Amino acid sequence: MKPQHLREVRLLRKENFQLWLAQKANRRARAIDRKANRLLNCSVTARPMDCSACGRKGFTRFYCGNRYCRYCGGQVFRRLFAKYVGLQVIVERLMFRNGFRHTAVLATLTFTTANLQRMATAEEIRKFNQDVRMTVRLVARRLGVNSAQFGALWCDEFGGWDPKLQQYNTNLHCHGIWLGPYLPLKLLSAVWRRVRGNADYRVLVESVPFVDGKPDFARALGHALKYTSKHVSKYSPERLAELEIAFDGVRRVHSMGVFYNAPDSKADRTPSATPLCPICGGQLVYPRNCAFQFVRDLEKEGRVDWDCLRKTGVVPEEVPS
Repeated sequence: MKPQHLREVRLLRKENFQLWLAQKANRRARAIDRKANRLLNCSVTARPMDCSACGRKGFTRFYCGNRYCRYCGGQVFRRLFAKYVGLQVIVERLMFRNGFRHTAVLATLTFTTANLQRMATAEEIRKFNQDVRMTVRLVARRLGVNSAQFGALWCDEFGGWDPKLQQYNTNLHCHGIWLGPYLPLKLLSAVWRRVRGNADYRVLVESVPFVDGKPDFARALGHALKYTSKHVSKYSPERLAELEIAFDGVRRVHSMGVFYNAPDSKADRTPSATPLCPICGGQLVYPRNCAFQFVRDLEKEGRVDWDCLRKTGVVPEEVPS
């Protein structure tokens, strides 16, 4: 290839890369707009859905699935808890072995950072999680254990309302679970301070209480994940928007060791069954005109909320035609 043609090819590749980079940045910028659009329609719009057996007419609401939505926040927590509670099998297998003494402990962890007096950006949160991962890896190396001998899981969070300052806290921290050999607090604190590169740090390690001779893993898991929905119903809309922006594109829950990609934490991938009528058990089908509509308009037509009917079990009276 001639030098002139080679320069043209390089220039074209550079232009294509710049175009791809600009499109990627544009997609990230539009991600927040898409979340806001979903949040705006959450539980306000729905699709008609009728029972093919009893003929009752109803609708299913649209849910945005955002982590800081007042309607979906609780559902996100329940899905996360149901996903990771299966790790209890790994905890019992590693802690209780017939004929052997306990070589592993179950404890809760808390890592904190310096308060920036502002909300951390997504990049700063990613850096925080990288530092937590590096700290756990270095401590495990000092203890002489490999990834098959310990498990770690943590969830990121910001502080809540400070009544003294009359404002929301901006201290980024995480709550987690440690499964493995006894964890020396001094070693963990020294490594965390070295990784972060400053003295403004705090690490807490607390043992998990036992119930019926076994560690209360569900309690420890709830401690790590409860902040995903604890304050969703209490925070102001402005605070929820700040949290959504800060965690945009960032994973909330992280795992290492035997907890990482464990089969016990994977959701059932079998296809979900067709929704059934909670009254007669018949198949629910979409009518011919099944576009999204306002819930208030569907209720005026006499349609019932299938989700509400499943929760309450109360069958509404028939509206005379």
